[in-house]
Amino acid sequence: MCHPLCSCDHCELRVSGRLNDPSIVTPFSRDDRGYTPLHVAAICGQSLLIDLLVSKGALVNATDYHALSPLHLSCQKGYQGVTLLLLHYKANTDAQDNNGNTPLHLACMYGHEDCVKALVYYDLPTCRLNIQNDKGDTPLHIAARWGYEGIIKVLLENAASTTIYNKAKDSPLQCALNSKILTLLELTHNSSHRRDGNDSPNRSPEASDCSSRRSSVSSTTSQSSEARPDCDRVRHKEVEKLLRAAADGDIEMVRYLLEWLDEEPEEEEAGPPWTKLCHPLCQCPHCGPSQKKFVCLQASGLGVNSSSVDGFTPLHVAALHGHTALVSLLSRNGANVNARNSQSATPLHLASQNSHIQVVTSLLECNAKLNKKDRYGNTPLIHTCLRGHLDTATILLQSNASVNLSNNQGNTALHEAVKGGHLALVELLLQAGALIHMRNKRQRTALDCAMETRGKNTEILRTLQKASGLSHNAEPIKLISVPKGALGKRVSIDTSHCFSLTTYLLEREGTEICCK
Repeated sequence: MCHPLCSCDHCELRVSGRLNDPSIVTPFSRDDRGYTPLHVAAICGQSLLIDLLVSKGALVNATDYHALSPLHLSCQKGYQGVTLLLLHYKANTDAQDNNGNTPLHLACMYGHEDCVKALVYYDLPTCRLNIQNDKGDTPLHIAARWGYEGIIKVLLENAASTTIYNKAKDSPLQCALNSKILTLLELTHNSSHRRDGNDSPNRSPEASDCSSRRSSVSSTTSQSSEARPDCDRVRHKEVEKLLRAAADGDIEMVRYLLEWLDEEPEEEEAGPPWTKLCHPLCQCPHCGPSQKKFVCLQASGLGVNSSSVDGFTPLHVAALHGHTALVSLLSRNGANVNARNSQSATPLHLASQNSHIQVVTSLLECNAKLNKKDRYGNTPLIHTCLRGHLDTATILLQSNASVNLSNNQGNTALHEAVKGGHLALVELLLQAGALIHMRNKRQRTALDCAMETRGKNTEILRTLQKASGLSHNAEPIKLISVPKGALGKRVSIDTSHCFSLTTYLLEREGTEICCK
């Protein structure tokens, strides 16, 4: 033969009539377990080989002697990429083995959440979540028994029933051995009963089913959900799937949902993530590739910059959870690194406040803007100082973040670092040029904030006094109380240092100050 899988006329003639000859290898050959080459490729996670075998005519739904299909084996082993590829080639999700188990049963049994998501999200109407095996167990029974919380959440969010009994007369609630899992199932079970009781006779089954599948990513009310057009509901559901995959750091699922299956990670271009176009309609050699990518994303209905009702894009979610590889993938494929959510926060805000240093570095390499303010006026640097993240602040300052910007309360990064008692941050900000005498909307400087802590941050106080030119050995200065009616008059203050805030307030009211 030309090669073991050749199907030319010469080789077909040699193979015909000898299919049972063990020396002849074809896509239909079987070993002593009944495995075809496609079974072996699936159990070993060889997606490229699966492509080749299917192109040569291999049967996607062929079963071995235990009625296991390649999809059963890929789900049992936890190969999400292979599972998605087999689903693409129309593998049967409802095929049952000799024990009545579907691929979803096996994915739940072995705890492969990625494969469960692949089966459920690929095409929910064709995936029967409540199918029972020979023992009467549904996938939810199995997941509850083994305590796989993530899998249970996926099944419940997609309307898996909690009321089905197996042959031992047990419901999924009775199979749960973990108190946390039991609580989760009971909450869903009780809320389902309440919805059933509140549903009017005229309410359509579609509306009831839609309301039962609401997830935490979308915060819209049931009334507005029912009023939305069907296409809009479907789009929001797809966006929720994408954001959930991003939150889990599930790169394969994100690639699948964004239809990037033909592109291998190793082959992705390492060029700039976003090309500046000559003009919006330009098709020159420089702009053409970016235009094609943009058109492809828009045509699919689900793009890399798709957002939830709260304005969260996949990049926001990946940055929030610290998934560096996913952030890099999304950025390289056109994600807007400066996109804002409903709170006006960018991905850099979310990564900075959670001290995901590698994500921050990745976003800065993609030209994320350093000084954007969120709804509360906080920049990424201010968020970092609020949380006391020294390493993240160092990276931001090295990238030339503005150190003296203030938020809606007038607080700068230095104010927040002082109030939080972060000495190392205070020293870093002072070295970067933070102004000590900037006042917030309460007319407090950073030095005032340090004094208001009443001796709790003595080292910070001395550091600020030294930076402001005051004596390093000076005792902490207390607020001066002025008798009622003294404003507008000459006041003598017997102290060696005049407290800046008190001086400001007295001068503001026209009081003449005399220090002794």
